Amino acid sequence: MTAKKTKLIVTLAQHEVLGMLFMPYGAEDMPDGTMRITDPGNRIPPHIVSKLSEVERQIIEISAKYAERNLMKTFSKETIIHVFYRKLTEDHFKKVIRPYIDKKLVEMLDVMRTHDIPLYENEKGNKVLYAHNKVDIAPHYTDAHFDFEVDNKNFHYSLQCSRNGEPVDLLEKKPVIVLTSSPATLLLGNELHAFQDISSMRILPFTNKIRVSVSASETDKYMEKIVLPILRNHDITFSGLRIFEEERPFEAILSVEENVYDTTVLKLSFHYGDDTFYPGSARARKPVSMQTDEDGRVSLRYYHRDPEKEDRLVHLLKDAHLSLVGDSHFKLRDDAPEKEMTDWIIAHREMLAQEFGMLSGVNDTTYCLDEIRIEQEMTEKQDWFELHITAIIGEFRIPFHPENPIRWPLCRKNFFMEISASHGFKTQ
Repeated sequence: MTAKKTKLIVTLAQHEVLGMLFMPYGAEDMPDGTMRITDPGNRIPPHIVSKLSEVERQIIEISAKYAERNLMKTFSKETIIHVFYRKLTEDHFKKVIRPYIDKKLVEMLDVMRTHDIPLYENEKGNKVLYAHNKVDIAPHYTDAHFDFEVDNKNFHYSLQCSRNGEPVDLLEKKPVIVLTSSPATLLLGNELHAFQDISSMRILPFTNKIRVSVSASETDKYMEKIVLPILRNHDITFSGLRIFEEERPFEAILSVEENVYDTTVLKLSFHYGDDTFYPGSARARKPVSMQTDEDGRVSLRYYHRDPEKEDRLVHLLKDAHLSLVGDSHFKLRDDAPEKEMTDWIIAHREMLAQEFGMLSGVNDTTYCLDEIRIEQEMTEKQDWFELHITAIIGEFRIPFHPENPIRWPLCRKNFFMEISASHGFKTQ
């Protein structure tokens, strides 16, 4: 008789304190089409774990991060679980521990969606899973589109959702279960919907009503609390509101910095007018500012960032044997042909001149990456000659100044030569 193969599945579990969790289990397919749960992920025998795929082992590792004992060790000095829970305040749980759990759940969900790890709803203590217990996980995020409208009496807003171009009716799909709050992950019926850059509190009202309406006198408050954060990352339609799009010039700047990470590095920043962003920092699609106009009414102004261009420039540096350290610094990789950053800059001068501005991180001095040429003109005199030298860098012409001559000793001769814009070679 052939031994049944154990595979990894994930179930939805409601923890009495921690809330909704993804819990991995070992499971076996049964002849009748059902699935039998064997062991929790943290108790699967080592000889079976060794036969799981790398992705399955990664699922187990992520779930271990929000296991009770790890949470206690990370967020408390207690050593006994029930004491940890007894001393846990609601405020600390909501502001610190649950956001940490949500982050790990989103991380696990990304792995599950990418590698088709099955997810099941399951009641506590149930060892048999049926086909109807399986949760539909789509590889696509669910998009949220808001519409805002203000008239003389009311401020209204509504939400339309879609997934892979298909509309999602929030009113029809029940029950509604929040799996993660920020970003929102919702179980709608038997469908899991993962959203980007929006919290569940923005979506939940529309699982019960078509639109939200408040008094028009509340418009300014809702502009700040609702419209502004949604506008940063989502497309909206609106009428009766003061919302203006701006054009901002874009420039990528590389600053040469010393004594960072014990070597010379380049700091990359993206400049949109007066605003500065870094590659590894949180990225809003549309930075938004709010201001009060002369008539006392609130208006919002926004502009679009260019994430495709920002990503292209980051990859351009990585392809040129640099590695990103932290949010913004690039250093030479060990396999780079150049051993010093100055050599790397010279070798990639053409690319840098085309794509980036270069600054010194010490005093923001601009680096010029153009070729340097020397132009010289000689005038003969009766017993000496005069040599005029000009350095040409791009559009700049820099003559040697008479107040700052350059002198070199001549070997085997007891005199110096002086070079300047108005002095020639003289014997002394």
